[in-house]
Amino acid sequence: MQQLIRKTTLEMDQRRKLIKGFGGDLNNEVLIGPNELLSVAFLEAAVEKAKTVSFIKLPNGGASGFLISNDLLLTNNHVFPDSKTADEAEINFNFDNDIHGNAKPYSVYFCNPNDFFYTNEQLDYSVVKVNRIIQNGSFQRSIPGNAQGFTPLSPKLSVNVTDNLNIIQHPGMRRKEIAIRNNFFQKINPNDHNFILYTTDTEPGASGSPIYNDNWELVGLHHAAGQSINGKFVNNEGISIFSIINDMIKTFPTMPNGVEILQELGIKGLREIEIDSALYPLGESGSVSVSGDNRGNTSGTVTGTWGPVTGSITADSRGNASGTVTGTWRF
Repeated sequence: MQQLIRKTTLEMDQRRKLIKGFGGDLNNEVLIGPNELLSVAFLEAAVEKAKTVSFIKLPNGGASGFLISNDLLLTNNHVFPDSKTADEAEINFNFDNDIHGNAKPYSVYFCNPNDFFYTNEQLDYSVVKVNRIIQNGSFQRSIPGNAQGFTPLSPKLSVNVTDNLNIIQHPGMRRKEIAIRNNFFQKINPNDHNFILYTTDTEPGASGSPIYNDNWELVGLHHAAGQSINGKFVNNEGISIFSIINDMIKTFPTMPNGVEILQELGIKGLREIEIDSALYPLGESGSVSVSGDNRGNTSGTVTGTWGPVTGSITADSRGNASGTVTGTWRF
């Protein structure tokens, strides 16, 4: 027994010397770069959100969509450009593989555009009631959210550049997958502030997928590839959830059942969201230049600003200038 203890102690001493030889330290553990530690609850929340995401089976292909209430499905306009297309689609929930890679049984629902349907081509989104299944050869009413849950619309979140954006999707029309690596929010599309750009991977079939932050709050609706440089795409693009909410607030009250739909979504009575102050994407570069003369006059420029900028600058008798400039930036 003592020989075993001496042998173990000797091995540990040799191990410490080896680690120190490589510059290591057994007494320290460190973060390498940004802190990427997450609670295990992150994975549990991902599984719950995944239940809300469906595969939309179309006559000529497929796409993704997800529940934003117990029976309201959100997807793209280019997936459901009209109520007829929605009426012909199958909505498959739990179209997944199990932990062994085997196909799981899934539930088939059908849209009910007669109850509610809305689409916006410019923002590329559609909302439709999904509350029908087929039993004994005929449609029966059934509410998918009772089993699947749903992702609520949240007008109070904020998004910052380099935030991780996670997408649960049906890429390549395969069973459900998730992108949670190399998935950074880059910026708002400079040509249209309704759209956000990110590095999260997608493939055809992912159209209509939800975009989540690491708190699993809904940030946007994925719809297409983004910017291209020298013929190569460098990001993907989605519609900001703030833009979608604003359009709902503006348009739904004029529609039959529209006020009730806003109530169902939890955004009835909500004022329009100021997108420029809800999103905070920093850009690549910018500058602040300030100068003063010996009379106490100041002058300066601020480039690359977007949104309200406030500040005060003073100069002393020697021409030294000082001050602060604060605001929301986009370069």
